Amino acid sequence: GGVQSELRRIVHESRPGLGFRPELRLDGPVDTAVPEEVCVALVAVVREALSNVAKHAQASSAQVHLRVGGGEAVLTVTDDGVGPGPGDGHGHGRRNIVARATDLGGTASIAAGPDGGTTVTWQVPI
Repeated sequence: GGVQSELRRIVHESRPGLGFRPELRLDGPVDTAVPEEVCVALVAVVREALSNVAKHAQASSAQVHLRVGGGEAVLTVTDDGVGPGPGDGHGHGRRNIVARATDLGGTASIAAGPDGGTTVTWQVPI
C-alpha cells in the first residue's frame, strides 16, 4: 500500500488507545524513494513508538514526521507527555526501534523532547 497509506492507517488505528489522533506530516517522495525493507521497518517503528506513547507517556498530543530526501529517511515521533523513563534504551520497544535502524545502517535515539515529552528519532539511508 505504500509508506503514506500505511502511516495514515497506523495513525488512524492508534486513536482509540491514545485518546487523540496524532498529527502526520510527510515530506519528500515517501512512496517512491523508500525501499520495501525500509518501509517495513518504518511502519514497525511508528507502531512501536505510538504504542509507547499510549502505554507510558500520558500525552495529549503526538506528531509523526517522515522526511525523505538527500539519500535518507528521517522519522521523528514526538509527544507532550511525561518524557522517557529511566534507563537509556533498556525496554523491549526501545531496543527494537534501535535494532531496526542499526540493521539498515542507520541510527535511532529516544530522548526527552526540547519542551518536555519524548522524541524518537530514527534515521536510515535509502
